[in-house]
Amino acid sequence: MKRFMMIVTLALIAVIAAACGGGDDDGGDAGDPAEAGRQFINAAFTMDVEAARNLTCEARRGEVTEVSDEQRAATEAMNLDLSGLEFTVSDQTDDSATVTVSGVIKAEAEGQEVEMPVEQMLGSETSVPVIKEDGKWVVCPAGDGS
Repeated sequence: MKRFMMIVTLALIAVIAAACGGGDDDGGDAGDPAEAGRQFINAAFTMDVEAARNLTCEARRGEVTEVSDEQRAATEAMNLDLSGLEFTVSDQTDDSATVTVSGVIKAEAEGQEVEMPVEQMLGSETSVPVIKEDGKWVVCPAGDGS
């Protein structure tokens, strides 16, 4: 069980770092803030870098980096179920909002399953700023030092 938890933890950290270092999971049209958050999280956890870039604002798009073969292999070694996540919109205006992610992520690897609360994995980073850019909602995290 200890090895399984280490694999799950390392893979999830790699996914979050790759996505945050910087329905339709192909970076398609995010018609509302919650959908933008959902699509971005799905892209991050499936390591779909291109979709994550398409769902990131222009100012931060270059910060979404490719994942290493080791990170990709660790993620592919497990089955993730993101259906337990909820996306709540707050502070919405015509062109900005905050999306808060809550719920649990289920992971299965090496025949073992675990449920991890997203709050436990992300700590205080469960709220994601989104903006409307070129007519679609995209994730736009604040830059360092802001």
